[in-house]
Order: sequence, then structure tokens, then C-alpha cells
Amino acid sequence: MFDLGDYPGMISREGAAVVHGEIYEVGRDRWRDLITTLDRYEGCAPEDPEPHEYSRRLVEARLQSGEKLKVWAYLLNEPVAGLPEIKSGDYLDWVASRRA
Repeated sequence: MFDLGDYPGMISREGAAVVHGEIYEVGRDRWRDLITTLDRYEGCAPEDPEPHEYSRRLVEARLQSGEKLKVWAYLLNEPVAGLPEIKSGDYLDWVASRRA
């Protein structure tokens, strides 16, 4: 995870990186409308100009219980060279520590 200034960006790398976040279960009846809205918000809907800043991909998530799930996540599609890395994987903690 990297600090992009006003928001974070997550990339996919080999190895076991940790990113803290939330997982939501969405009913099939609401999926299409919700994912369309989220893709537009993240700027990666089909009508958005290429290249997209993010792409939606399936990633593996591990719950606190240890259970693993495949979940949709938005991954950064841009180079991260020179950006501050958030090694803890906790963006909210990162922001709070920078303000202190």
C-alpha cells in the first residue's frame, strides 16, 4: 500500500503483504448496481478514459479468524517509485501518525 497524497493505492506483489480493510457481502440483486457505482467512483468503468488509475481484481483476503476468501479489490495501475510505502498496511493509522 502506498500514500498517494489524499488517498491510498494498493498494488499486487509476490509475497504476503498485509492491507487492513473491510469486506462487505453484497446480495446478487444489488451487485450489478453497486459494482457499476464503485467502478465509476474509482475511475475504471468502461466509459472512463484509459489508462485507468485503478483496476478491479480478485484478490485473496484473510479474515481475523484465519479463513481465506476471494474478494474484489481496486489495485493501483500506476508506478509507485518514489511514493511513501505504508508498510503496516493500515492507511488510517498512517494518516493519524502523520498528523501527530
